[in-house]
Amino acid sequence: MPVQGVNVVVPEGKEFEVLPVDLYHTGLLDVEYKEQKAWGSEEMEPVLVFTFVVIAEGEHYGRRLWQYAKPKLSKFKGGSNLYKVLVGLNGGAQLTDEQCAVPEVTCSDEALNALIGKQVRLSVSQKAKQDGSLKNVIDSYLPAKEVLPTFEAEKVSVAEVSKEEDINFDK
Repeated sequence: MPVQGVNVVVPEGKEFEVLPVDLYHTGLLDVEYKEQKAWGSEEMEPVLVFTFVVIAEGEHYGRRLWQYAKPKLSKFKGGSNLYKVLVGLNGGAQLTDEQCAVPEVTCSDEALNALIGKQVRLSVSQKAKQDGSLKNVIDSYLPAKEVLPTFEAEKVSVAEVSKEEDINFDK
């Protein structure tokens, strides 16, 4: 019998407490290229969003952390966010001037997608948002001391997923 009167709703994302200041063993879960409003402006700008997931067993297993990076590769003045992420995911090995000179190769779709699954320890702190609430900030990337099993979504209940888009319905 066909269904009738089904009312499907989109659940609101669950609010999580901010992670405590600490060092977290994570894996890169996803890299996404999208457009978003530039800070303090209505203009749209491209951004890479790196999604990390805590893979160390414990109460924070499965929690996600995001690093937004403009698609600009620079190693000057401490490096752009993109540079810092690439160095961190490559075990701390600094990029050469030659690698930075050819971002179309160093940051090609293939090169960025190859980073998915790599493990890194993230030094995470807290920062106040404009509304006074706290958010997590990735301060630095440290090489993983050991290789942990990859993230298993089945270990985290759907209720613990922070955003609806974190659920992959294509599996």
